[in-house]
Amino acid sequence: MKTNSKQTQRGSTLVWVFFLVVLTAELFVFTWSRVQCTATGYALTHQQDEHKRLLSLEKKLRIERAHLMSPDRIAAFAAQKIGLQMPEQNQILTIR
Repeated sequence: MKTNSKQTQRGSTLVWVFFLVVLTAELFVFTWSRVQCTATGYALTHQQDEHKRLLSLEKKLRIERAHLMSPDRIAAFAAQKIGLQMPEQNQILTIR
């Protein structure tokens, strides 16, 4: 009967060890998933900030482009830097 008692005690110990291993694995998986969730949240926040920064830069560049393409600015640049002038009436040729 001692053999049966030892086998029962050994079986009970194996069951407890199995449950402890499963519990430990579950805790590791839970901890890993929480760490991944937090890291993903930080990465998402960083990407949202970068998106806002790029949208602001795009807006500034559009404004600068509109300023640079202004006809008044182009005419002033052509007259001052390049020396261009509006053509006189006798310099204009009409092509038919």
